[in-house]
Amino acid sequence: MQFVKQKWFYKKFTKRSKIIKLGLNNLYIFPNIYGLYWILTIIVLYILGTNLEVNFTIFISYLMLAVFLTSIFLTHFNLHGLELSTTDQNINFANIDINYKIIINSKKDRSNIRLKFLNYSNNYKSFKNINGYKKITITCQKRGRGIHYPDVIYGESSAPLSLLNCWFYWQPSTKIIVAPERKKGKVNFQYLSLNSYSNFSNPESIIGEELEDLKAYEKGDKKSLIFWKLLAKSKKMQTKVYEDKTKKIKILQLDQSLPLEIGLKNLCFEVNNEYIKNNLYGINLENEVNILPNIGYSHYFKSLYLLATYKK
Repeated sequence: MQFVKQKWFYKKFTKRSKIIKLGLNNLYIFPNIYGLYWILTIIVLYILGTNLEVNFTIFISYLMLAVFLTSIFLTHFNLHGLELSTTDQNINFANIDINYKIIINSKKDRSNIRLKFLNYSNNYKSFKNINGYKKITITCQKRGRGIHYPDVIYGESSAPLSLLNCWFYWQPSTKIIVAPERKKGKVNFQYLSLNSYSNFSNPESIIGEELEDLKAYEKGDKKSLIFWKLLAKSKKMQTKVYEDKTKKIKILQLDQSLPLEIGLKNLCFEVNNEYIKNNLYGINLENEVNILPNIGYSHYFKSLYLLATYKK
């Protein structure tokens, strides 16, 4: 049955979609090696029973045929009605195996289902029992930097009698985002003064506030900086002093003296390092700041997406 996994064959039956619900239009069934032996045994028993005029042998052949026909329906309905869909994907890195996330939704118990991306050496993802809503990942081969469509997913089951294989093809539509490989190397950077950078309309919302000290209130200090809780307790008017973080905000710059892919690898390493340390950082790839300074996962995702899609 290796022909069902060949590109010339499955290309005719695949359709790119975000969701697939298995049914008569996209399920295929064929006897496996055990099923072929079963059919051969039926034929031999029937011929022997007919020639020797042994009714019991003919009865056994009919009984085996009934079991085989029942197996066709049971194997088909083990997959019929199963729903698979894609979900938001994590950022992946070049030259590392990709874990592609999908969702399986089943309204009944199903058994012995296997999934994998076609034509790769990665192993099947096997499920002995599936029922309800389940998030899973399937391993995909390494990819280069960029945005890629996933390849065809092949799923199969031979449950419950293992006489036939029932299979399907699905090509998910949610793309794979592959950032550059992380490699420590030369990266340029500068420290940006937010107060002097006109593109930041609200620098306080970016740098946050961190209380550094208190000082005695002086005429002219902002009322918003008065420590009112302390005033209520001790009757002393104190002013909050916040740490100035504007000198600590790093802008990572692409080194234009290096080949593009090497420079992006080095920059990707530094972005990942700043994210792990929960530091504020921005990115400058050409003549202006492409990603304004910020922190958190959404900023990290946005930064890696920029590196994945960047072209000179």
